[in-house]
Amino acid sequence: MIIEFKTAKLAKKAGFDTSQFYCYDDEGKLHSNIGDYDWIKFGSNSEGSYVAPTQSELQKWLREKHDILVYVDPRRHHIFQYHIITHDNEIIGSERLNNWEKVLEKGLQKSLKLIK
Repeated sequence: MIIEFKTAKLAKKAGFDTSQFYCYDDEGKLHSNIGDYDWIKFGSNSEGSYVAPTQSELQKWLREKHDILVYVDPRRHHIFQYHIITHDNEIIGSERLNNWEKVLEKGLQKSLKLIK
């Protein structure tokens, strides 16, 4: 699943800048590198552009670059909660949702805010 626009903005601020198949423009519209979209201008985290990786690609980047582990834990049947583990801390999401991807997105956003 592609990350949300809000998450893409946080990822850019945190330093995530790898070429991706998708990107958002300043208004949050998602574009791909298929067709006539100006990919030279918007294909990376250039000004006015926010790369949009999948949740799993961003999860991997957080783990490998920043030693931040983000995962989703089932609490009850169809109720999920995120966990974030850093080298010196564990954060358990207070929000419990019935959608795995939405919970993961919240955990990714929280993780990106930890990066200084």
